[in-house]
Amino acid sequence: TESLYHVKPELRCPVLFPAGRRYAIFYSGMSNTRHLNDMEFGYRTLVHRYGFAPRDITVLSFNGTTDTQEGVNTIWPGDGTPYQIAVSGPGDRAAFEAAVDALKLRLREDDLLFIHTNNHGDNFGSGSFLCAYPDWGQYFADDFAAKLGELPRYQSLVVLMEQCNSGGFNQPV
Repeated sequence: TESLYHVKPELRCPVLFPAGRRYAIFYSGMSNTRHLNDMEFGYRTLVHRYGFAPRDITVLSFNGTTDTQEGVNTIWPGDGTPYQIAVSGPGDRAAFEAAVDALKLRLREDDLLFIHTNNHGDNFGSGSFLCAYPDWGQYFADDFAAKLGELPRYQSLVVLMEQCNSGGFNQPV
């Protein structure tokens, strides 16, 4: 059997304390287990390495739980412990837009917003899109970016997109 050996880096990245708060939105519509696992890794990284407060992280996935198209998930294979990610809503357009609307009241000029999208996407000649729960709905890049454009002024935006055809989101975002 193959064994894994984890090497801790000698030099850790410096811990930077931002002037403002750090917020995050994780989104995965028609999730497979691999998408949930990617988000779990990202969630743990933000909380345990970068000091994001769990209360400032919104997770929207599949049907609003850690379930995926393959079924129920309770244990993260990364280390065999229960998932830490707290899913707060389904992976659909309405939930994403509600999360952005909630940030309109919270974001300040010194804050950072991290957005991670994961799951499926495509481009059938009409523009890149994210797939949405429950029916593979299309959330287009232009609509996604327009929603982000409604946010008040803030310090930094970091966007990590993993779905197919995510490159089509670059220009609009």
